[in-house]
Amino acid sequence: MRELIDFDNVCAIIGYEFKDKNLLLNALTHSSYAHQFSLSSNERLEFLGDAVLDFLVGDYLYQDSSLKEGDMSRLRSRLVSSDSLSNSIFKMGLNLLIGDSLC
Repeated sequence: MRELIDFDNVCAIIGYEFKDKNLLLNALTHSSYAHQFSLSSNERLEFLGDAVLDFLVGDYLYQDSSLKEGDMSRLRSRLVSSDSLSNSIFKMGLNLLIGDSLC
């Protein structure tokens, strides 16, 4: 399964080198794939990552914006949506470096 991910290029694109490549592998392993091959899925990491991303975007909007709270909430929701994040993955070319069956 490790052959499904181009670890070096993924790390180069995101600007982070994983000490433990198994963590990256786990983060990219969708639950349906994990269930099929009796592996750990990304669900717990996804939960934590969603919370961190939501916090960071919320803090950025709060610090650098004169928007009202409702507008900040709607903008944060759009920025951290699965569509927005999927678009970012495609723009960075990460979709080409990760096997289709993983995520």
